Amino acid sequence: SGVSRCLLKDADVYSVARLRDRIFAGTRGGLYCMEAGSDTFHKLELELSWQLINALYADESDNTLWFGASGLYRLHVYSGKLDLVSPSLSAKTLVRDCDGNLVIGTDYGLVTVDMAGGAATRYTHNLHRHNSLSNNVVQSIFRDDNDNIWIGTDYGVSLARRYRSYEYRSITQFTEGGEGNQFFVLCPDRDGSLWMGGNNGV
Repeated sequence: SGVSRCLLKDADVYSVARLRDRIFAGTRGGLYCMEAGSDTFHKLELELSWQLINALYADESDNTLWFGASGLYRLHVYSGKLDLVSPSLSAKTLVRDCDGNLVIGTDYGLVTVDMAGGAATRYTHNLHRHNSLSNNVVQSIFRDDNDNIWIGTDYGVSLARRYRSYEYRSITQFTEGGEGNQFFVLCPDRDGSLWMGGNNGV
């Protein structure tokens, strides 16, 4: 059986990501890193106006770490250079879509950022559109093997199908039930099922 150890004690950890030989942890007190060959985390001294790190996304194509704090940041891991990409985007969760856009979950809807041109588009809940985002508070995002984007919100899960330009479908359209959970985490298994964890369980 495996042995578990606590490697980052006395810290509220909100997000974890791996970039090649390093493990990063976003906490209430800043960004921590554990390098290859080490069994301890050390805090990265970054100039941040707010230390709470909600979300991490590791991009191996250019060895950068994207994270949400009091704005959207990009850390060039090996040089240590830090970019403030957007002071107004406070990310709760991050993922890349199949077109290379950064997809960002916020308290005010879903935002996609064109990484080539930098243009940002925001998607929000619309009471008059049945297929809009189910809720504006986006807690979790997952990209499946078919390049669909699953979005866990404070009121159910939305599905943005590939090739339909972020036309959302509520999960209730598939289950025909009244699932109105807050969904904090989405996780696939090797059989292709998607597990959803929320305030009413899994």
